[in-house]
Amino acid sequence: MINLLYGSIFIKYFPHPSIRIKINSTFGHIVGKFPGPSSYGSLTLQSSSDVKVGPNVRFNYYAHPLDLARCVSGARKIGHLLRTNSLKPFKTQDLPGVEGFDFFGLPLPMNQTDNASFERFCRETTATFWHYHGGCLMGKVVYGDLRVMGINALRVVDGSTFNLSPGTNPQATLMMLGRYAGLKMLKERSACKGCNS
Repeated sequence: MINLLYGSIFIKYFPHPSIRIKINSTFGHIVGKFPGPSSYGSLTLQSSSDVKVGPNVRFNYYAHPLDLARCVSGARKIGHLLRTNSLKPFKTQDLPGVEGFDFFGLPLPMNQTDNASFERFCRETTATFWHYHGGCLMGKVVYGDLRVMGINALRVVDGSTFNLSPGTNPQATLMMLGRYAGLKMLKERSACKGCNS
């Protein structure tokens, strides 16, 4: 089965609870990535005091046409990849083109030249996955010292402060960011001993 991933978006849902998986199935993930989407969504708190009330989140994936064009280009490139001889052994049936693969969710459009069908495919199958970033940008939500603007004693120290996703797994970067923020906080506290007396 083929699980397609593209950009900072997940083109196929994996695993999907309604899909029965054969024990001896072969799975493949095809991942493409583009740096920093041009579209912006929003996150709005519904309550400033009750943490049990979830926020309103609007991902707004394709507000900027460049993001949709990137998805179409990437999905089309995945179609070219699936047509190569190298991937024939992973087909469940000997059929031409992208036929013969078992897909989770919707398969790629059959007509590789039809932009409208690829745009529809991108819009119908997109979801965010794994390394979230960009929700608390420096200069917009947090200051350079990671303090949340307008709120005392609250910092955000995670990937949401990044405007672009690192090219690799961000774990090491996030660990160093946490260490940096922690050491800075300890230094501030040490310098302020006796400030309140």
